[in-house]
Amino acid sequence: MNLRQDFTQPVAAALRDHGIVVVAGARGLGAGATVRAALATLPGAAPWELDGDGHTHGYLAGFEPFVLRLLDDAAANRPALAARHEQSLKRVWPWRPCAAFKMPRDLTGTAPREERTRFYHYEYQNKLLVGVAEFVGDALAASPFPVSLVIDNAERMSPTSRHLLDILRRLPGLSGKLRFVLLDRSATGLTGDLPTVVLAPLGRAEFELAADVGHLPPARRDAVYLQSGGNPAICKTLATCLGKDLGTTAALPVATVVDLYLGTLDGERRAALAADFVAAAGRGDLIAERNAAAMPDALMDDLHHARHMAALERHLRGAGPLVLVHALAIRDPMRRLQALVEPCDVLMGIGLYDTWFEFFAALFSARPQRRRQAGNDAVDGLFINAAFVLYSMGYTAAALSFLNEFLEASPDSRFVPTALYAQSMTYGRYQIPVDLPAAEDCAVRNLRLIDEKFPDHPRHTYIKVFAENAYAYIKARQGKFDEALALCEQGIADIVDEYGADQFQLHRSILIYNTSQVYELVNDTARAERRLRDAIACDPFYAEYYNDLGNLLSRLDGREEEALAAYAKAIALSPPYYEAHLNRGMLRAQRGDQNGARADFERALAIKPTEWRAMRELGNLRLAADDAAGALAAYDLALRHEERDADLHANAALAASALGDSARAIGHGQAAVAIHPRHAAAHNNLAAELLALGRHDEALRHIRLAVDCDPDPQYRENEAAIEVARVMSAASPPP
Repeated sequence: MNLRQDFTQPVAAALRDHGIVVVAGARGLGAGATVRAALATLPGAAPWELDGDGHTHGYLAGFEPFVLRLLDDAAANRPALAARHEQSLKRVWPWRPCAAFKMPRDLTGTAPREERTRFYHYEYQNKLLVGVAEFVGDALAASPFPVSLVIDNAERMSPTSRHLLDILRRLPGLSGKLRFVLLDRSATGLTGDLPTVVLAPLGRAEFELAADVGHLPPARRDAVYLQSGGNPAICKTLATCLGKDLGTTAALPVATVVDLYLGTLDGERRAALAADFVAAAGRGDLIAERNAAAMPDALMDDLHHARHMAALERHLRGAGPLVLVHALAIRDPMRRLQALVEPCDVLMGIGLYDTWFEFFAALFSARPQRRRQAGNDAVDGLFINAAFVLYSMGYTAAALSFLNEFLEASPDSRFVPTALYAQSMTYGRYQIPVDLPAAEDCAVRNLRLIDEKFPDHPRHTYIKVFAENAYAYIKARQGKFDEALALCEQGIADIVDEYGADQFQLHRSILIYNTSQVYELVNDTARAERRLRDAIACDPFYAEYYNDLGNLLSRLDGREEEALAAYAKAIALSPPYYEAHLNRGMLRAQRGDQNGARADFERALAIKPTEWRAMRELGNLRLAADDAAGALAAYDLALRHEERDADLHANAALAASALGDSARAIGHGQAAVAIHPRHAAAHNNLAAELLALGRHDEALRHIRLAVDCDPDPQYRENEAAIEVARVMSAASPPP
């Protein structure tokens, strides 16, 4: 319908040249037909036509049906392919069963809701989506032609879908395998440097043909064209309101015409229109939109709530996307929040925080539940969980504002211990700079409150140990390691004594892990390892414990092979895990495995292209291979992302020196010691560079600083040599 022949060639050309195009134009201007015609001129199968509206079609709207079709095909015909990407796919769609998945899940998302005190890091989503994109690449590897995805309502894509689109476009394995057509119905929703074809309103002749108004007098056709803005869809709405001949009334604004038309309908017809509008997920023409906006709140809320519950039930049994549109359309603020509790829990459990807070941030700030005193229902728990996630993402002011307000308004809430725990951790761990006295005050108040107000709570021991865990962390930050260890060890024992070894496995694993971290801080590596292995026994499929085990073992002489095995296990249990690759790469480099190290650092960058530490380590490998120019290029890339790393500047100074660029070498060396004044190697290298320039006094000052920082015999030899050079220079007659 409404094929715009003049636009097919620009659309096809953009796809040939760039693999992606935005086609911007309102409904009724022929975007769909024009795109189909353009794709018909290119090689490939029939396109996938998808809807990108994240509120209507889920957090991966625009991609979910396509990826799940690939997964179903892999599970049926190539189960090894599905299994290879299991750790990403099963986490992105946790409710969807797949016979090819064999590995059990960790406890982060499977423990009972009240025990879920461990949240995925905010970078976790990137790992998941890299895994999904790599699965798509592997699934399409044998495809002889590109697959075209036409994503309607692309301006409404969720942040998660936009992130996946970016990854699909940048992964080299997908180059030439996918084409993307993004239909932007707002004409303002998509920005950036994407090639864009804007569909202008139809010309008068095109409009009259598409709108079927040739029977009207010329003057009336002109009026209707202007009134419709050259859009046949709007003309169709006017025809519904005014009749096929579009009446002889004055040309009022279209919305006014619609409202007057709605006034002619009886209540039963308008209620049916509203029900159809809700059933279509809030989609419809202007008549349906204006009618729904005018209907009573209670009626619309009941319709949306019923649809919301049905959609949520489908999602939780793996039969449909996570639909938000109905919950968000509920007009009563508290009823809306109650409907959103479960969907928010789903998004939080997966780690899709940007998609969650895109719609929830305004609700979190408005906090309609603040007027209530009890603070004991699921909505309050949702807001406290949101505070946990916000402070871990660095939004400590927003988290503390809510927590302070909640504790003042609802002092008797059953969530007070959790709120005080979150408050103490915000002050003591995540706020910059930390406020340890405030953190300790919150922790002590929490422990006192638990004993005073919750002595008969069925989970009294659990919530008390949970609070003591925060207190132990603060004690460790204060350097009071013995007190921290005593709290941790006693908490572990109390949980087992009260509930047995099979209960609260997630929280026990966290307690044990934290205890291991304190032992490591006091250099008791034997106890640190033992406790870390105990944590793994509680949660044997949690990848981060194996990564930390690898880090611990890599620092112990003779345990390098075990460390490598631990890193391999972490990588196998996780979506693409750049930290484990980075850590394993550094261990491999130390052992002289340059190829293995390089592969790990390059893999880390494939997962996270901004990971400056991997750039730095690649630079170090190149420097060790006498490729000073390649090393400096890698260091320059790293410095674009991190300017405050002393080692990075010190190594860049070495590379610049090897290339004969003294000024740059001195500049990087000075930057290194400005960041870390006791960086012995940087001082030593500065001394050598200054000596070569005949700046003996400055060279002597830096070499003495190097010796003061590190009494390395080589530094002392360098000091003596600079002293000799200084004396000889002073004794030489001026030229």
